[in-house]
This record gives sequence, C-alpha cells and structure tokens, in this order.
Amino acid sequence: MRTPNDPIERVPDNKPTTPRAFRETDLDWVLALNRTVETELSPLTAPELMELVHAAFHATVAGQRYGFLIAFDQDASHASPNFLWFRQRHSRFVYVDRIAVSEDARGMGIARALYQDLFRKARAAGHDSIFCEINVDPPNPVSDTFHEQLGFTEVGQNRLTNGKSVRYMRKNIVESK
Repeated sequence: MRTPNDPIERVPDNKPTTPRAFRETDLDWVLALNRTVETELSPLTAPELMELVHAAFHATVAGQRYGFLIAFDQDASHASPNFLWFRQRHSRFVYVDRIAVSEDARGMGIARALYQDLFRKARAAGHDSIFCEINVDPPNPVSDTFHEQLGFTEVGQNRLTNGKSVRYMRKNIVESK
C-alpha cells in the first residue's frame, strides 16, 4: 500500500490523473498542499476551505494527494477581488479560484486532467468560457506557460490591495463544429 511519502509511480492502471469530487476526508491533505503554494494562491484555514468547497460550481481532487481544483460560477457567494472583477464584466462564467498540484506529481498531467474535467462540466452546464488569474508580481512563469498551452488568453490586469499584480485569463470552451 502506498504511503503519502512514497514516490509516485507512473502505472497506467492507477489512473492517478482521474479527477473525482472533493470529500471531507481530503481536507487535511488539500490544506497541506495549499500551504506549499500560498505565495501563488492564498492561505486557507479548514473552515475557509470547506466554505469554498460548499460554494463551488466544481471542487475536485486527483489521485492520492496529487492535486485539486476549486471553481465558481457567476452565482457563487464569493468575495475575492478576482472573482468580483469577472462578475462585474460577465453575466455568465466559470472562474477557477485555485488549482494546485503537488511537487512530486508535476509533469503527470494532473493539472490538465483537472482542467479538462472542469471544461466538460462547464460545457454541460451551458458555459462558454473559463476564467482565471495568474500572478504577474510575484511572477508565476510555470502557470503562464501552462495556461497559454491550454489556450487561455489575457483579458485584463489588476493590482490587488495585497500588493500582488495579476493577469486575468479566459479560455473559450465551446467546441468548433
């Protein structure tokens, strides 16, 4: 049986990239993973994380402690300045509040699988766009490259009260006919 500290093996039958719904039993490891990327995301307490999950349009995890994604639609009760930026400009949307992949699982397609799962759900709900933000200051070049490869394009920028500067990104998820 695999323990959390064992190296990840790329075994095809394991399907470590298959996303599933967030469960309360994921709370501790998701908080621990979030702590490793607080500079890029933001700190969270257990009650704050559960509040996000309950308000989310989509809250998923992948594998055994490999990664997670939390996204909101326009109807969410969410007060982050980035979410509100999109709400002021768009009547219908899905916003990725946070996505994180553990360092030892990077390069396995976890983030891509989490996004593809979100794209499917958002299309099924009638959405045509996914939005997110990426830090400009402090810079996050890995996220920049990843999101550009997925087809996200910049739609705006903002300087937040916490000193961070961000780029707002959009991906069209409507399939061409």
